[in-house]
Amino acid sequence: MDKALDDLLGCRDEADPLAGYDLTAWQAGNLPDSGYAARLIAEPGRLGAIATPQSAIGAEILLPQVLQSALGDGTFRHGVAEVCREFLSERVLFLPGPAPQPLFSTDVLVLLAASQAEHLQLLSSPARYRMRAATAGFLVPAYRAGPWDQWLIRRVGEAAGWALPDGLAALPWVAWQEGSPPPASADVHDLPAFWPSLLTLQP
Repeated sequence: MDKALDDLLGCRDEADPLAGYDLTAWQAGNLPDSGYAARLIAEPGRLGAIATPQSAIGAEILLPQVLQSALGDGTFRHGVAEVCREFLSERVLFLPGPAPQPLFSTDVLVLLAASQAEHLQLLSSPARYRMRAATAGFLVPAYRAGPWDQWLIRRVGEAAGWALPDGLAALPWVAWQEGSPPPASADVHDLPAFWPSLLTLQP
């Protein structure tokens, strides 16, 4: 998997064809130095790098779309939900009926992709940087984690070896503790009646 990601991100021996030129500068039309325009004319292939993950700009534009497509696959999401349902079945008593099957948003799966430090260490340094840059864009003010997303964030936050992005720990049902007044229902949507039991893993 680490080799596949390195290949995807273009982390090879050759220099980044858009080195010194980040996405913000590109969008603003600012050149990194006075000689950059001449290099673009002499090496027009540099311009094409914006359309591939082989440059920092290309990765920043394309990698979020690649991650959304891969982690948004219905079969994959169903598999993740089934693993979590089995996890709950072993720890919480559900009556009546079986344990629910969680369904997580693609956004939270993308965020988690860059939260496992041990896995990221398998990547080259440029690949780690580009992965973190791509996933950081998903944690924006408009991001609203649903209840199952927040459940998964809490579980991961309590596991060893994971480093969640700043801000996720403050989400209402992640920060909620047993014995405290539950967050207002307006803070989340579609909460089942047994939600506190799911968070605390108690019957």
